[in-house]
Amino acid sequence: MLDRNLMGFLFAKSKFRTQSCCRLIFICLVLCLMVELCWCSCDCYRGVCSENGACECDEGWTGDRCDHCGGRARLEASTGTIHDSRGQYNTDTTCVWLVDSGMPGTSISLYLESFATECSWDYLYIFDGDSIYAPLAAAFSGPIRYNNVDIVHEVTTTSGYAFLYFYSDAAFKFEGFNITYRVDGCPMGCSNHGVCHPVYKNCTCDPQWTGYACDTPACPANCSDNGECSISQKICVCRPGFKGSDCSMVSDEGYWQVEEDKAYGRASAAVVQQDNIVWVVGGYEFDNKHNITIVRYNVADGSSEEITQLGNIPRTRYGHTAVLYEDAIYMYGGSLHGSQVVGELHVFNITSSTWMSNVTLDGTPLPVEGHTAVLYEDTMVVMFGYSPKYGYLSVVQEYNFINQTWTIARTTGAQPLGTYGHSSAMDPIRNIVYIHGGFVPTAAQTDLTDDLYQYDLAKKEWRVLPSSLQPRFLHSAVILNDIMFVYGGNTHTDSVQYTGAKCFSNDFLAYHISCQSWSTIPSDATISPDIPRYGHASFVYDDNIFIYSGFTGVMQDNIVVYHPGNCSARTNETLCLEITPGLSCQWDDDDDQCILRDQFEVEPGNTSSEHCPNIPLGPDCIGIGDCTHCQLAPGCAWCNSECKHLSECDSRHDIFCSVSVCGPFKNCRLCNDQEGCRWNDNECQSYGGGSKSDCGISCDDISSCRSCLGEASCMWCSNQQRCINSNSYITSFPYGLCWEWHTNQKNCPVTNCSLYQTCDSCHEDPHCGWCDSGDMTGIGTCKEGSLTGPVKVDDAGDAVVDMGLCPAESWFFFDCPSCQCNGHSRCVNETTSICENCQNNTTGPECEICAEGYFGDALNGGSCTPCECNNHGTLCDNYGGRCYCNTKGVTGPTCDSCDIQQNYYGNPLNSGTCYYKLSMNYEYTFNLSSNDDLYLTMINLMTSPGVSNRDIEFILQVGKNINMNITYRTNGMPGIEREIVFRANVDYYTTTLSASDYNFEDEANTTFYVYLSNFTVPLSFKITFYQRSFDLVTVLVAFFVCFFVIIILFGTFLKLKDFWDRYHRRRNRAVELAVMARRPFATVNLVIENTVPPDIVAGTKKKYPLAFSTENCSDSKAQVATLFMQMPMPDGDKVPYGQTRFCLASALVQAKAKKGERRNSHQKTETREPVRSEACLNNACTTPSPPLEGNPDPTDMDERDLVEERPRPELHVIQNHFPASYDNAAMV
Repeated sequence: MLDRNLMGFLFAKSKFRTQSCCRLIFICLVLCLMVELCWCSCDCYRGVCSENGACECDEGWTGDRCDHCGGRARLEASTGTIHDSRGQYNTDTTCVWLVDSGMPGTSISLYLESFATECSWDYLYIFDGDSIYAPLAAAFSGPIRYNNVDIVHEVTTTSGYAFLYFYSDAAFKFEGFNITYRVDGCPMGCSNHGVCHPVYKNCTCDPQWTGYACDTPACPANCSDNGECSISQKICVCRPGFKGSDCSMVSDEGYWQVEEDKAYGRASAAVVQQDNIVWVVGGYEFDNKHNITIVRYNVADGSSEEITQLGNIPRTRYGHTAVLYEDAIYMYGGSLHGSQVVGELHVFNITSSTWMSNVTLDGTPLPVEGHTAVLYEDTMVVMFGYSPKYGYLSVVQEYNFINQTWTIARTTGAQPLGTYGHSSAMDPIRNIVYIHGGFVPTAAQTDLTDDLYQYDLAKKEWRVLPSSLQPRFLHSAVILNDIMFVYGGNTHTDSVQYTGAKCFSNDFLAYHISCQSWSTIPSDATISPDIPRYGHASFVYDDNIFIYSGFTGVMQDNIVVYHPGNCSARTNETLCLEITPGLSCQWDDDDDQCILRDQFEVEPGNTSSEHCPNIPLGPDCIGIGDCTHCQLAPGCAWCNSECKHLSECDSRHDIFCSVSVCGPFKNCRLCNDQEGCRWNDNECQSYGGGSKSDCGISCDDISSCRSCLGEASCMWCSNQQRCINSNSYITSFPYGLCWEWHTNQKNCPVTNCSLYQTCDSCHEDPHCGWCDSGDMTGIGTCKEGSLTGPVKVDDAGDAVVDMGLCPAESWFFFDCPSCQCNGHSRCVNETTSICENCQNNTTGPECEICAEGYFGDALNGGSCTPCECNNHGTLCDNYGGRCYCNTKGVTGPTCDSCDIQQNYYGNPLNSGTCYYKLSMNYEYTFNLSSNDDLYLTMINLMTSPGVSNRDIEFILQVGKNINMNITYRTNGMPGIEREIVFRANVDYYTTTLSASDYNFEDEANTTFYVYLSNFTVPLSFKITFYQRSFDLVTVLVAFFVCFFVIIILFGTFLKLKDFWDRYHRRRNRAVELAVMARRPFATVNLVIENTVPPDIVAGTKKKYPLAFSTENCSDSKAQVATLFMQMPMPDGDKVPYGQTRFCLASALVQAKAKKGERRNSHQKTETREPVRSEACLNNACTTPSPPLEGNPDPTDMDERDLVEERPRPELHVIQNHFPASYDNAAMV
């Protein structure tokens, strides 16, 4: 059946096929429309489909399909899920969720099922309370549970509320998150491996599981068959030689251990070690304490306590440094909770627990954060860091404890770029500091680096070492057993799409100092989910490495310990020399044992394969020819005017590239602050005097959003009220302290909640709530607040609920009052939001805008004012009041000026107007169709006569009917403008303005005005004022005079030309005669031997004529031969008198060279002298004529000279010998 229908369609007539195609297309369109309508009606992801087919979104959702979070949502169920979108979340989005248990003090657990946002830019904040003013519990960002990253997080709030705030910027976006929550439940629901106690909310785990959430196997992998499982303790008891939670690790290999609840959670704290006591100074904490805290941690017994401080306690900070000198801790720099970077130096006496004021006698420390500091003799050496004023510092600061002075060290060697968040580890034996990684500025932005430098504290000398090839910042580093261990950090470098870079890293790197090589230590799979972090601190105690606290979205309260391997457990030389990452062993032949490499005596500079087996020594430095590129090559140094490996540059005299005193200063302000230095051409140069260049304004010096975003390189953080440089956002807020940022002036937020005028706009800011006036008109006030009520924020940033600011029944934190008429009307009834009869010159569904002809802010009881347009318009912008002028050329906010740039002149004030100035004898075309012409109804034009005695012809062509009025004004009628003609509904008009009717003289100053009105745009018309500016008789007279003058001049020219031509012909003839006179000539006697015609003479008796003259050609291979010829005559006739029968004939003949000439043919010359004839008849040979005497004309002289210089042709005269008896001889 289908085949039959198809064949019938294909072979039908064309008109039937056309009808069938049209029907088919129509059916397809109807089906597509039905599918679209059906799909729309059922595809509202978080909402319902309305009668008109549009989605009405649930609370907290937005978008055409209600598939993206937006606004606020209140969740009151005991369990549920929170996610941001279907698919990837939107950019430039803010979303708020409030989990309300309904019972204050109840715990709420939030578990991250999946989480992936843009690292360091898009954050989800979780607050333990009912508003953004509650204590912060977590700040998640980056890929946390996504692809190969699996960091388990469960956040528990105890206030009975959980306030979640999500912000995404306008750039990169990700898959978002999915979070499950439970009210008043056990941690992680006991992981389905235990029972939750209904009162105490703790887990009773199943026999094979342990942990506070029953999420840890009691004896993993059955203790790997290397131990026994303790049923009572639920741990593995390993046999000798094995370690680890599952007894899978050999004793001589390194292993990890996690000590829970041993640390005070904080990030970027300063750690100072005093034997077994570790002082943890400051650091970033979520609870935002006003004063700094100090924790005393005893490594030996694992105890911690917060010290009670005395004296003038500094403000809390992070990103600072501290060193221990004698019995005092010297704390320098840091960021005051993200709001300000300081250069303060504070001293804490550990004996008396008292802060003492420090006195600096000379020098000023730079405000800096993210730097590092080490103690060398009596000096604190500070390296790098970021300063909002001076940028990324590449200098080394030194503070002398004895002299109490600050200086900037003059260093030699390589010139590293300044970094933020790098690690520093000091080798106390070599007095060398190793600096690795960090955030570094590049040409147009900042990026992570994997560079490794060493700084010789004694020589103050920089060297470049091999890089790790794994960039990171906010990591840590320590030196143990001749190895620098680098742990963790932020390694995220993705900016366009996710490539696997981690926001929280658990990488453990080892740099072998003697062998100058990197290796990676594998992580322990059993505890790896707990150890990724950045912003942590590390130290060494009892040959173990301790990782203290850190940040993973929450502040870690654990301490991770790494126990390096044991060389002594390796019993033979083969095992001892086997390469193990993080362990450096050497076989001691004397004691026949395996020992640590740093205990083995090696000659200085010896890095042979014997001591560094299977490890390459480093790069080939010999081929690098200049100092600069040598310094950039890792492992190379410029020594004694050549590039060598670092091991060959140990002499004190092996100084690197010469560097100017001002060279290390990479910032304009820092350069200009130095004596004898000036910033020029993007570098710091030495100078002898004069003014220094202007460095411009620093972003950190700007205090307002609009001023900040007016600078190209600045961005504004709204909650911090701080302007920062765009290349320092991540370094300024590494822990999410900026809750929302802006780069466009149009998006500058308000500075406080009271500036919001509507309930909806108030709720867009997570800080604010709406207080209704209670009069049922929609008037209210936006205030800082929470779900409970409005709050009052003190100077310290603490918020307290104050119900005196707004009654509870008038406080709206999620919903808005149903009636929102902005105080200009009341709703029809209490159940609807429809405003009736908007008053006070307002309009709109909620009386939210001013009516036509009025302007102002009608929101929240605002007033509307009539438009002030100087009678040139009745409409204006209903908010700003800028008039929409109805006359072309009239401009200004109140139509108070003329657009002179567009050739409009006049005065629109006091009932005046503006005119377009027309020039005479031009056709003008006006096209009024742009958006600026939308409100035009009138255009005015004017012109003045060009000459005094000519009529003016006026032509107007319009595309539609309009009103036209033509008037004029003269000096004879000052202030009076008389009408010439008025026409209504005209589209074409022409007339003549006679010079006899109007005074066109200059002193009359007559001006014609044309008024075109009563039209709507778009409009196009042509207008012309035409005045003939010439007299025909005058033109004809001028024409003929010019014509006769031209004829006379032309005749004179021809006469002169004829004279000149005749003169030149005479001269040329004279030259020709002179040339002819100089030709060679001779005489010859001719005898007629036979008068018999040659054609009747027998061939054997014929005598061929001989040439009497030949002229050789230049190559002597051809000749021009001349001979006599006798003209034929009838028999018996005589030659007429006066005539002759003889004539000369010439022909080009081939010449046969003589034998001598053939031999010497190569000695030809270009010119030949005339050859005298061998015999001249009657001695009648001629000689050249003598030159002319006198003073001839120069032209003649040139021509004669030319004749004389020409080569003369050879003339051969042949002597004819004939008998003397011949009588009929002739001389020619």
